Amino acid sequence: MKKAFCLLLTLLLTFSMVACSAEEKKTTNKTTPSPAPIIFQKQVLVDNEACKIQITGIEPEGEFGYTLNAILENKSKDKTYVFALTGSSVNGVLANSIFGMELAPGEKANEGIYIGDEELQEALGDFTDICLSFKVSDPEDWAAEPVADCTEHIYPLGKGKAKNYVRTPSDSDVVVADNDKVTIMVTGYAQDEYYGYYTRLYLVNKTDSAVTFSADQVSINGMMADPYFSTDLEAGEALFTNIVWDVSFLEDNDMSKVEEISMVLFAYHIDNWDGEYLANETVVLNP
Repeated sequence: MKKAFCLLLTLLLTFSMVACSAEEKKTTNKTTPSPAPIIFQKQVLVDNEACKIQITGIEPEGEFGYTLNAILENKSKDKTYVFALTGSSVNGVLANSIFGMELAPGEKANEGIYIGDEELQEALGDFTDICLSFKVSDPEDWAAEPVADCTEHIYPLGKGKAKNYVRTPSDSDVVVADNDKVTIMVTGYAQDEYYGYYTRLYLVNKTDSAVTFSADQVSINGMMADPYFSTDLEAGEALFTNIVWDVSFLEDNDMSKVEEISMVLFAYHIDNWDGEYLANETVVLNP
């Protein structure tokens, strides 16, 4: 079971890396500032009678991207536990991170926790506040309470340097909505021969309850092209995400170039979906 679990994680990581590397990136002439020095010390995130999770070091340019080095320990004498990352954010922005490990009774492991992706690191710059949520559970009894369920912050540059990311729109960004409730920005585009066409978004929920962001009445080059796009953000959360059209749509409609995208982008409270929109904007984009 352990081998199968690790194989699944490896496949997920490989897919994530391929998708990221396949996206086209626009180059600029601006100078990238040198990263700030890491001053992180070892930090114990969980230590109870059942398990222990300790972060022992940080590699901003690890083999698979920004990496936290961790030591995991299953202290049980007779139970196998699964250590899973259930959520992560960097500088207040949700991160697509990958980590998971199954440990037999009494077993320890050195593992890497891969935080975010190249696109996130380019947008945020220095990682100053990494928030991780873990669960440690018995895989033979998923109904049982986890033996650990915690959320902890890690400050690579020291707690005094921690800051939340606030995006200042660039000349190429399209600000669709920016009010006291939500922010919706289009931050770029990419096309890939395997995965399709991407419109990149930056979303912020400024309210004190969960919000759904979605798109409707979508067309590309005048052809109706509704993708499945809907994402939920909890109170105060921000996210970089993509609206994706499958490569088959482009092929079926003989679209070698995307010249115009038209759509309605909107947001509403999850618990009041038929109430007032927090944003409801029609936008026409010319990539």
